[in-house]
Amino acid sequence: MIDFFMFHDIRDKNEDFFPRRYDLPSFITLDMFGRSIDIIKSTNRRILGGGECFEDLYLKKDCFSVLTFDDGLVDHLRIARLLNQGNLQAIFFIPYAPVFKSSVINSHKIQFILASTDLENLVSELKNLYFQHYEWKFKSEIDQFFLSSWKNNLWSREMVFFTRVLREAGDFKWRSNTLNFLFSKYVTSDAKSFASEFYLSPEQVDEVYQLGHLIGGHGNQSLDLRFEGPETIQDEILTSRRFLKKYTSTNFLYAYANGGVNDLAVELLQANDFMLGLSTDNIDLSSDLDSTKMNFLTARIDGTKLV
Repeated sequence: MIDFFMFHDIRDKNEDFFPRRYDLPSFITLDMFGRSIDIIKSTNRRILGGGECFEDLYLKKDCFSVLTFDDGLVDHLRIARLLNQGNLQAIFFIPYAPVFKSSVINSHKIQFILASTDLENLVSELKNLYFQHYEWKFKSEIDQFFLSSWKNNLWSREMVFFTRVLREAGDFKWRSNTLNFLFSKYVTSDAKSFASEFYLSPEQVDEVYQLGHLIGGHGNQSLDLRFEGPETIQDEILTSRRFLKKYTSTNFLYAYANGGVNDLAVELLQANDFMLGLSTDNIDLSSDLDSTKMNFLTARIDGTKLV
């Protein structure tokens, strides 16, 4: 059995950089990360080590733990170096557009907007924008988005509503335009500069790889594939495949943004030489699942909940 542990932001809180975002329990400090590693080690299951061949161990079904890091954050370079010093190997799942095009991932835009202004006013503003565009909609329809889709939700109902509307409601164009408008209004009008400081650079991704870590795909724009059309899903996966060819020739690795997976995504991964598709601990695995798809519906343990 193999345990995959998932991490995102790992940084010490800075009162000058959106401190409300880092008050949330899903973001951990360097000290908390160190304690998480100690907890994983205490299970007596070894963590993937530097120089080991992940592919061979995985195919042999060895028992070990794997650390995974999503979103290509600049914070992860320090983590990659620390792990290398401890002779540990991890998988870093890199989204293409944030690293190579300096764009901001939608989920990050949402998080930084939420950390920038009053939540009740945001909900009211978002409702107004929605009904200005979709005049024919019943107002009661949008209230469904106050309910969280996550089993162990820790967000307020206002945060859940704002996030779900901008991921799921309406059409892609409206969501994109609305999100960009609000990000420019409340966070920054210079998204490109923001991204260049928040995400790894191409050279830093190369350094992570040279340190002995594995590079996996996290989509083009790191979109939740549950709410996208076939063309966008294909772009997310095939862009990752082209990018990953720099680091491996076969058996590519992929982590679904926000755990969002559907049948088409699995089919595309299978058809394009991916070995593994990783989701979250919120994935619902049915007992009659086709055994050939199990590798592409692998759940991960949220490493931030260990401490």
